[in-house]
Amino acid sequence: LPDVLTICANLTDVCSTVFCPTCTERGLCDTTCGFCSTSTTTTFTTTVSTTTKTTSTSHCYRVPDNIPVCSDLKDQCSEIFCTSCPKLGYCDTTCDICFSDYPTTTTTATTTRTTTTRTTTTTTSVTV
Repeated sequence: LPDVLTICANLTDVCSTVFCPTCTERGLCDTTCGFCSTSTTTTFTTTVSTTTKTTSTSHCYRVPDNIPVCSDLKDQCSEIFCTSCPKLGYCDTTCDICFSDYPTTTTTATTTRTTTTRTTTTTTSVTV
Protein backbone atom coordinates (compact mmCIF):
# COMPACT_ATOMS: atom_id res chain seq x y z
CA LEU A 1 0.00 0.00 0.00
CA PRO A 2 1.29 3.53 -0.58
CA ASP A 3 2.57 5.50 2.40
CA VAL A 4 -0.02 7.68 4.09
CA LEU A 5 2.55 10.13 5.48
CA THR A 6 4.76 12.14 3.15
CA ILE A 7 7.63 12.15 5.67
CA CYS A 8 8.04 8.35 5.95
CA ALA A 9 11.49 8.49 4.34
CA ASN A 10 12.68 10.54 7.34
CA LEU A 11 11.24 8.06 9.87
CA THR A 12 12.81 4.76 8.79
CA ASP A 13 14.65 4.43 12.12
CA VAL A 14 11.33 3.92 13.96
CA CYS A 15 9.68 1.53 11.47
CA SER A 16 9.94 -1.51 13.72
CA THR A 17 8.70 0.26 16.84
CA VAL A 18 6.13 2.78 15.58
CA PHE A 19 4.93 1.62 12.12
CA CYS A 20 5.17 -2.20 12.38
CA PRO A 21 2.09 -4.28 11.44
CA THR A 22 1.18 -4.74 15.13
CA CYS A 23 2.13 -1.18 16.23
CA THR A 24 -0.39 1.60 16.94
CA GLU A 25 0.66 3.62 13.84
CA ARG A 26 0.60 0.61 11.47
CA GLY A 27 -0.24 1.28 7.84
CA LEU A 28 1.11 4.84 7.76
CA CYS A 29 4.54 4.03 6.25
CA ASP A 30 4.16 0.41 5.07
CA THR A 31 5.95 0.86 1.74
CA THR A 32 8.93 2.82 3.09
CA CYS A 33 9.33 0.45 6.05
CA GLY A 34 9.08 -2.63 3.81
CA PHE A 35 5.97 -4.06 5.44
CA CYS A 36 4.24 -4.47 2.11
CA SER A 37 5.32 -4.86 -1.43
CA THR A 38 3.48 -4.34 -4.66
CA SER A 39 4.18 -6.24 -7.81
CA THR A 40 2.50 -5.74 -11.12
CA THR A 41 2.26 -8.40 -13.79
CA THR A 42 1.09 -7.55 -17.28
CA THR A 43 -0.02 -10.33 -19.59
CA PHE A 44 -0.80 -9.93 -23.26
CA THR A 45 -3.10 -12.44 -24.93
CA THR A 46 -3.42 -12.46 -28.69
CA THR A 47 -6.32 -14.19 -30.39
CA VAL A 48 -6.32 -14.73 -34.12
CA SER A 49 -9.46 -15.85 -35.88
CA THR A 50 -9.58 -16.63 -39.57
CA THR A 51 -12.68 -16.95 -41.70
CA THR A 52 -12.44 -18.44 -45.17
CA LYS A 53 -15.31 -18.34 -47.63
CA THR A 54 -15.09 -20.34 -50.83
CA THR A 55 -17.57 -19.84 -53.63
CA SER A 56 -17.67 -22.17 -56.62
CA THR A 57 -19.52 -21.34 -59.77
CA SER A 58 -20.18 -23.93 -62.48
CA HIS A 59 -20.54 -22.78 -66.00
CA CYS A 60 -23.39 -24.32 -67.88
CA TYR A 61 -22.62 -25.36 -71.40
CA ARG A 62 -25.47 -26.10 -73.76
CA VAL A 63 -24.67 -27.86 -76.98
CA PRO A 64 -26.42 -26.17 -79.92
CA ASP A 65 -29.29 -28.12 -81.41
CA ASN A 66 -28.13 -30.45 -84.21
CA ILE A 67 -31.42 -30.83 -86.02
CA PRO A 68 -33.75 -28.04 -87.19
CA VAL A 69 -36.96 -29.67 -85.89
CA CYS A 70 -36.07 -29.55 -82.13
CA SER A 71 -38.64 -26.88 -81.36
CA ASP A 72 -41.32 -29.13 -82.88
CA LEU A 73 -40.18 -32.07 -80.70
CA LYS A 74 -39.91 -30.18 -77.41
CA ASP A 75 -42.61 -32.36 -75.80
CA GLN A 76 -40.37 -35.40 -76.51
CA CYS A 77 -37.35 -34.07 -74.54
CA SER A 78 -37.78 -36.38 -71.56
CA GLU A 79 -38.26 -39.49 -73.73
CA ILE A 80 -35.93 -39.05 -76.68
CA PHE A 81 -33.36 -36.33 -75.89
CA CYS A 82 -32.78 -36.67 -72.09
CA THR A 83 -29.30 -37.13 -70.57
CA SER A 84 -29.75 -40.92 -70.50
CA CYS A 85 -31.63 -41.14 -73.80
CA PRO A 86 -30.09 -42.41 -77.06
CA LYS A 87 -30.53 -39.06 -78.88
CA LEU A 88 -28.74 -36.89 -76.30
CA GLY A 89 -26.94 -34.08 -78.06
CA TYR A 90 -29.47 -33.55 -80.81
CA CYS A 91 -31.72 -30.97 -79.08
CA ASP A 92 -29.82 -29.94 -75.93
CA THR A 93 -30.57 -26.24 -76.17
CA THR A 94 -34.29 -26.71 -76.82
CA CYS A 95 -34.56 -29.36 -74.08
CA ASP A 96 -32.56 -27.17 -71.64
CA ILE A 97 -29.91 -29.82 -71.08
CA CYS A 98 -26.86 -28.35 -69.45
CA PHE A 99 -23.42 -29.85 -69.07
CA SER A 100 -21.42 -28.58 -66.13
CA ASP A 101 -18.31 -30.66 -66.72
CA TYR A 102 -16.63 -27.54 -67.97
CA PRO A 103 -14.28 -25.34 -65.95
CA THR A 104 -15.54 -24.21 -62.59
CA THR A 105 -14.58 -20.83 -61.18
CA THR A 106 -13.62 -20.92 -57.51
CA THR A 107 -13.23 -17.74 -55.49
CA THR A 108 -11.74 -17.84 -52.01
CA ALA A 109 -11.78 -14.89 -49.62
CA THR A 110 -9.95 -15.06 -46.29
CA THR A 111 -10.50 -12.61 -43.45
CA THR A 112 -8.12 -12.62 -40.49
CA ARG A 113 -8.95 -10.75 -37.31
CA THR A 114 -6.39 -10.30 -34.53
CA THR A 115 -7.42 -9.22 -31.04
CA THR A 116 -4.87 -8.41 -28.34
CA THR A 117 -6.01 -8.25 -24.73
CA ARG A 118 -3.88 -6.69 -22.01
CA THR A 119 -4.42 -7.89 -18.45
CA THR A 120 -2.67 -6.13 -15.57
CA THR A 121 -2.63 -7.75 -12.15
CA THR A 122 -1.39 -5.85 -9.12
CA THR A 123 -0.57 -7.91 -6.05
CA THR A 124 0.02 -6.32 -2.65
CA SER A 125 1.43 -8.36 0.17
CA VAL A 126 1.77 -7.26 3.78
CA THR A 127 4.55 -8.58 5.98
CA VAL A 128 3.33 -9.31 9.46
